[in-house]
Amino acid sequence: MSNKDLIIKVLGDITTRINNQSIEPKKYSKVEKDNILVLFTGSNLEIDKVLDNLKKLIENGCLLTLCFSKNAEEVIDVERITGLLSPHRIYFEHDKERCLEIVQSSDIVLVPALTQNTLAKVAVGIQDSFISMLLWQLLWAGKKVFVNKNSAWGRKQMSCKSKKMLDLMNSHMEILKEFGVKIIEEHDYQACIGKETGIYEDRKNEFAKREKADLKKVITERDILDLVGKTGEFTVSRGTIITPLAKDVAKENKIRIILR
Repeated sequence: MSNKDLIIKVLGDITTRINNQSIEPKKYSKVEKDNILVLFTGSNLEIDKVLDNLKKLIENGCLLTLCFSKNAEEVIDVERITGLLSPHRIYFEHDKERCLEIVQSSDIVLVPALTQNTLAKVAVGIQDSFISMLLWQLLWAGKKVFVNKNSAWGRKQMSCKSKKMLDLMNSHMEILKEFGVKIIEEHDYQACIGKETGIYEDRKNEFAKREKADLKKVITERDILDLVGKTGEFTVSRGTIITPLAKDVAKENKIRIILR
């Protein structure tokens, strides 16, 4: 086994162990986060922009699950990416048999760099590789899929001199749109996903509701549980009664109660 294969195996084992043990919710925990599945194909185009914007999703309360194609493992630094993003789960080419599990656990799908190979395969229904099979099944299941098409157009690579080939690529892209794929050309995932799904607007409205919670005279553990995974502080008016159990839950989940 090569050093690279060993690193990938260790990362996968660690992630599996974490998923099976340390992320078990505590007694009073209630985690409501958007699970975004990120598919890495065999392209490292604008990888730094990709990573910067994926980190913004995490900062806004999203959980990331990462899937790497066989080619992706060869052209991008898997260890660096997993270190920067601390993903909820990681899957590799050898996890093809877990396709159904991945599909069912994903809310939103993001492909930061769609290669010509993956585009052509999905457009005609070929599922002979991990990512092409997974992407097909995700679309089949009606998942919301967002794809950055820059890599498929060969940007910063050789420009295409064949009109027939360009026409073919364009027709493949149109088929993906008909399948339900949302095409994006920038890496501002928060804006693109938020515009199509409204999840960030919903979260903003939810936070606004929380701001009004200080009008309540009694704060219970349920009020605190509703904040877990969404914010780290809770403002209430002086004189509001906070039950002992609510204080315990806040402390356990590191939510600071602010009196004003």
